Amino acid sequence: HGLALAKSIRARVYCNMAWSILFFDSSVIGIDEPSDGGGGRVIKSMPIKPDQLKIASEYAGSALKLYETLLADDPSSAKLLVIKPSIGRALSLVASCYAKTGSSVTAEGLFQSSIDNCIDSSSNSSPLTKLD
Repeated sequence: HGLALAKSIRARVYCNMAWSILFFDSSVIGIDEPSDGGGGRVIKSMPIKPDQLKIASEYAGSALKLYETLLADDPSSAKLLVIKPSIGRALSLVASCYAKTGSSVTAEGLFQSSIDNCIDSSSNSSPLTKLD
């Protein structure tokens, strides 16, 4: 259980690092400008730098892979209930990385990838790890 706990903590830290690069850094460096409507002010976020986006993507991908490893080691329903919200967070971070690059991850694309993965019996990994 100690190794699984260590993997889970590492994955959570990776998610936190990816989130801070994607959302916290770009919003803190906002530019405060007057709004066109005359009332209030608008804060514009600075765009994320490509090297920062690459690092965030690596962290999010690493987190997702760790969570998948945890599930592959012990696919019990109790572990799934504990890890499922964290996997969702890692997936949303991976999708955010794609969105920041101007790409998108659609539900239809993910669905088609999972269908293709189910048909391909030689593949043991989740199609979501192939997003990288």
